[in-house]
Order: sequence, then C-alpha cells, then structure tokens
Amino acid sequence: MRRVTGVQKKFKFGAIQEGWAWAERQWTKVTKDTGVGDPRKATAEKGEKYFKAVTEKVAQFFMDVAETDKDNFYE
Repeated sequence: MRRVTGVQKKFKFGAIQEGWAWAERQWTKVTKDTGVGDPRKATAEKGEKYFKAVTEKVAQFFMDVAETDKDNFYE
C-alpha cells in the first residue's frame, strides 16, 4: 500500500502565496495522489469537530440567504 504524505507543490506567484489572489489548482499537477495534508494526523474527534463547524457555518449562510428579501442582498 502506498503511503500518502500530503506533499504538495505550490504556485510560484507571490500574489497567490500572499493570499490576495486565487487560481484553481490542477490537482494532477499539485500532488501525486491529489490529496493535500498528512492523513496520519487525522482522528475521528478532529473529523467530527471539523464537520460540525463547517455544517453550522454553511447552514447559517443558507438561513441568511433564505430569510433575506431577494431584492435586499446589499448594504
């Protein structure tokens, strides 16, 4: 079985490295297995905490959109 290490290549561009610009990654060129991050550090508890946080955040966004008048999306 091949060990996944999570090693990735990064963009060469300073703007993207600094975080103020963004570009979609071509995953087959970024990693050997298209996975980023070392899965050996994962635990069920971390996964549960992450899933709960993401679910709550996305759910709140959906509620905000649903409860806001479609003609009043901007401040």
